[in-house]
Amino acid sequence: MYHDHDALDAEIHAYIARCEALEPAQPPAGAEAQRAQYRRLCRAFAAPRPPGLAVADHGLDLGDRRIAVRIYRPPSSAPSFCLVFFHGGGWVVGDLDTHDSVVAELAVKAGVVAVAVDYRLAPEHPYPAAVDDGWAVIDWLGRDGAGHGLPAGRLAVAGDSAGGTIAAALALKARDRGHPPLAGQVLVYPALGHDFSLPSYVERAEAPVLTSADMRAYWQAYCGPPPSSDPYAVPLSASSYNGLCPSFIVACEHDPLRDDAIAYAARLGDAGVPVQLRREPGLIHGFLRARHMSRIAMESFDAIAGAVRAFACP
Repeated sequence: MYHDHDALDAEIHAYIARCEALEPAQPPAGAEAQRAQYRRLCRAFAAPRPPGLAVADHGLDLGDRRIAVRIYRPPSSAPSFCLVFFHGGGWVVGDLDTHDSVVAELAVKAGVVAVAVDYRLAPEHPYPAAVDDGWAVIDWLGRDGAGHGLPAGRLAVAGDSAGGTIAAALALKARDRGHPPLAGQVLVYPALGHDFSLPSYVERAEAPVLTSADMRAYWQAYCGPPPSSDPYAVPLSASSYNGLCPSFIVACEHDPLRDDAIAYAARLGDAGVPVQLRREPGLIHGFLRARHMSRIAMESFDAIAGAVRAFACP
């Protein structure tokens, strides 16, 4: 049992118990089986899309590949603003459907058009495939989005867990290349480094939903040995954070990735980047799925939506 089990409230305990009940007796072997299991897990917590939301799937044709995106348009949304969202799943699992209800609700609560990206997954497509796909989408939106009826102008990137890694990488890349201009980045319990000596990787090694051993396996699938020092793969290895876009970062106390988020926020602050770090003392990795089961999870989700709304309407 997780050693800080008693520090979690009853609603989070109920969420953990439901997750555990959905786990198979034997862990699935192979990426496709893991993806199927993750889809079942996410489907169990999915909420109906908010009423009035228009949703459309679109394919970005790059010649050698096609990137699927899903576009969410609330009944009223901030003009000239688009949020680009990258799902979590350790770069190995997850897709447009696993995070559909999260992005749908986020778009409506924040009052923005959102574009979810179905990036290529490891281990079949290791780094830099996911970042390349993300870059193709934000470059397309920055240059040609208006021609497809999407808001022309300001973009922000967001992601949870491994999706937060991709969002942070794209913020670095957009700064380095000078385009597209990003209004902000929203990183929810992101994986930003692979320093397993950090206290959270030790103290929260057996935390619910995600363990330190899980993260070792995910990094191996994503980057392979030896550990990458490429900042677009591992954002905490960047040599400079000067000039990055304003940032909103969520760190959960009961999460091996906690100290990644805290360290990244500190480095952004030291570089003069406007950054808000929201520390969640009672939450665990993956709490976005628990938002309709847990009051504190919904409070954090509402804060995330508020951060997006602030980026859209500064």
